[in-house]
Amino acid sequence: MGASASLAVCRTIACPWLQRAPEVPGGGGPRPRPSSAPPWQFLVRAVAVITGLTLLLIVDVRGAAFYVAWALIVLALATEGLATLVYWRRSRSRPRA
Repeated sequence: MGASASLAVCRTIACPWLQRAPEVPGGGGPRPRPSSAPPWQFLVRAVAVITGLTLLLIVDVRGAAFYVAWALIVLALATEGLATLVYWRRSRSRPRA
């Protein structure tokens, strides 16, 4: 018996922890890529909120500037809430394996 044959016997009989794990088939689709940057929609909402707050702090809050500032803030928060709701519903509707 050669060295490779005895090693194979050791792997299968005496040392089961040395056996390779069976290959697991993939999930069927492409895996999401890990990203370190936030999505562009988040950045747009963050800029809208910061711009609205800056308008409220710096500009004389009367007339059109007041309404533009609050519209930016409310629109950003409403779209963030809507995006969260859509994500929540999509994650709950996927079948679990």
